[in-house]
Amino acid sequence: MGRLSRFAAFAAVAFAAGGLGACGSAPTASDLGEVSSILAPESPEVPGKPVEAYTRIARGLKGCWLAPTAPLGLDKGYVFAAEAAPQDKGGKAFIVIYERTPDGERGLKAFAVALEPDGENSKLGTENYRVPEPFGAQMLVDVRRWAGGESGCTPMTPDFAPVEEQPAAPAAKPGKKPKTTAT
Repeated sequence: MGRLSRFAAFAAVAFAAGGLGACGSAPTASDLGEVSSILAPESPEVPGKPVEAYTRIARGLKGCWLAPTAPLGLDKGYVFAAEAAPQDKGGKAFIVIYERTPDGERGLKAFAVALEPDGENSKLGTENYRVPEPFGAQMLVDVRRWAGGESGCTPMTPDFAPVEEQPAAPAAKPGKKPKTTAT
């Protein structure tokens, strides 16, 4: 392989690695530490190991709140990030929903869930940072419900209606005046 070919191959790999790292939503160790801080001694206990509760909660959030037609649909400016550590690495799990920046990156934390082992069960911590009401309060209720073993989506608040794009009005032909009616 020639010198220029090796440089091109190296540049392509570096570009791909950098690009993937920029768009991924892989959480960092500092995310886990920050989210773990929402757990308190009085945090509710939920059935099962953290990874079990994490799975129920993640399915609910992605299916009910982050689906394309849902209030926080991924196309509406939010990014889902999560991690579940194996038992031999502490067994903690967390989910963070971030606001999406204009360039598609994770922005400010909007909502967080933390789970840690507590005997045969788990401690649950939740925090709504920036999800607008009434959705934030309803999300907190849903997360607690899913963590407790329930499933399914609760009906959206009566105020919720997905915004549908309206077709653009046809443009007036140049030189013609629009018709007006007398009232």
